[in-house]
Amino acid sequence: MLDLGHVANSSLCPASADSLPLEATGYGLSDSDPWISYKGENLLWLPPEYRPSSFAISGTGFLIGCSSGRVLIFKFSNEVPVLN
Repeated sequence: MLDLGHVANSSLCPASADSLPLEATGYGLSDSDPWISYKGENLLWLPPEYRPSSFAISGTGFLIGCSSGRVLIFKFSNEVPVLN
């Protein structure tokens, strides 16, 4: 069984680091934002029918479960993407 729960693409920090500002360090996705991002910059816009109701991220791989029942699989290059 594959768990598509919300998985953050970040390192665990000790509780004392709560006051430190967060910095995006890689690929990211949010269920409230229609973009796949890289280091906080918008990279790929997801149309409404492809937005996640659940997702998992592992390195440069994304698994997105859509409310329609579709499951999308993305694998991005390890190379730094060109952001305009």
